[in-house]
Amino acid sequence: MSLLPRLMWCRCSDERVDVLVSYLAVGSEEADKFYAQCAIDANVAFVNALPVFIASDPQ
Repeated sequence: MSLLPRLMWCRCSDERVDVLVSYLAVGSEEADKFYAQCAIDANVAFVNALPVFIASDPQ
């Protein structure tokens, strides 16, 4: 795990986050995937507010 995802994981753990809500601007699909993976790694629920399909992406 690289530094930034590790920092996200630590932050989610320190703050005892239950749900991570992604409300990014349209066109930021790569950033949304990054935060989705961070949520998975931190065992945190992820809510995607972008009009793109993240969960059905085979990657």
